Amino acid sequence: MNDTLKEWKNKVLKNHKWNITITILDGAFFFFGLGFVSEITILPLFINKLTPYKSVVGLVTALWMFGFFAPQIISARLVEPLARKKRLVFLVGMGQRLPWLFLALATYFLIREGSLVGLFIFFVLYGFYAFSGGFNFVPWLDLMGKILLPKRRGRVLGFNRFAGGILGIVGALIAGRILGHLPFPNNFSLCFLLAFLMTSISLAAFSFYREPAYPVVKERMAWKVYFKGLGRILKKDKNYSYCLLANIILCFVALATPFYALYAIEKLGAPEGWIGIFTALILGAQTITFVLWGYLGDRQGYKGVMVLAALFAGGAAVLALLAGSIGLYLLVFVLLGFYMSAVMLGYMLIVLEFSPPEKRPTYIGLGHTILALPLTIAPLLGGFLIDRIGYRFVFGLTALVAFVSLSILILVVKEPRRRYSFLTQMSTDNNTDEHR
Repeated sequence: MNDTLKEWKNKVLKNHKWNITITILDGAFFFFGLGFVSEITILPLFINKLTPYKSVVGLVTALWMFGFFAPQIISARLVEPLARKKRLVFLVGMGQRLPWLFLALATYFLIREGSLVGLFIFFVLYGFYAFSGGFNFVPWLDLMGKILLPKRRGRVLGFNRFAGGILGIVGALIAGRILGHLPFPNNFSLCFLLAFLMTSISLAAFSFYREPAYPVVKERMAWKVYFKGLGRILKKDKNYSYCLLANIILCFVALATPFYALYAIEKLGAPEGWIGIFTALILGAQTITFVLWGYLGDRQGYKGVMVLAALFAGGAAVLALLAGSIGLYLLVFVLLGFYMSAVMLGYMLIVLEFSPPEKRPTYIGLGHTILALPLTIAPLLGGFLIDRIGYRFVFGLTALVAFVSLSILILVVKEPRRRYSFLTQMSTDNNTDEHR
């Protein structure tokens, strides 16, 4: 078995530089495409054209969160026994691209302002996109965990998001021009089409990954046995459970996230064309910090990155409460970008450090699926509270939530950083783990 593992290790090392290049190209074009359809700024504005109810606007983020996080535990059980993940990720990845093409066509030919049919079409297609992304995340992250060296992983994925952020800013600024100069619905239709084209280029780049078959795989368990094992993980790994608790609470900062841009337009008088500027600020803040968080996490562990995420989330909510002018309010989007990059990279990679290699898909799936319910409820609750009480109450509640999560991360959660030699990381013997 060791000879087989060494052979696999040599193949990974041989293709490492190639796979780093593909990772950066894939991320660059994928996030370039998403810059045209930001769920934080652009999609809420689109839904706001179809309905005045903020609770429906909140459904955009809620559906994305539920669709992305809920399927992951199912995906983990199905993909864990696979020696290769690339083909599955490619096929399911089509489900993350095609909805934008169909939505572009539907928006151009069918959807008009105040259209209930338009709302139905959007949420069906967006739900398909979200569930495809959720199912695909587990095999994709497991693939990254296998083909990227542990001590380079954070920086490589940081550069992946950095490259995507640069192009995403360009996409967001182009989207702002499109939304400001073309009439509805042609402006949104063009944004959706550009999202499809750019993300399709990323999928073409993904097809060039070189993935050697992993020689150690688990046999597929019966569903009953599998779900019992999840409970044992939570009971046995207390530190992992505390980390999940902190992140469940942090999920409720999504009470306010979809509504920062609408507040700027409705209450502070920002023109709708500024939606591209808001998106660019978020993406710009993400871009300049992804590599920083990757470097910090690789050197010091990802608990610190999660602490920073909670700080930035609370800071954005407090600043939204205090800002009396649109100029100062722009900093809300900068802090929001800092938060999003820290929580995305920090939580994604801290889960890898809790898990032994052969159980990685299960830890990924469990760690993300358990967040599905709070992430779904939070934006819906935020929209409900805004409709009945107001924006400022929701911003204050969001700041409180971030402080509670921050306290648990600092006082209770311990840094899980484990150090594996490259060969030990491929072993099935959990007892060989070394702790820093």
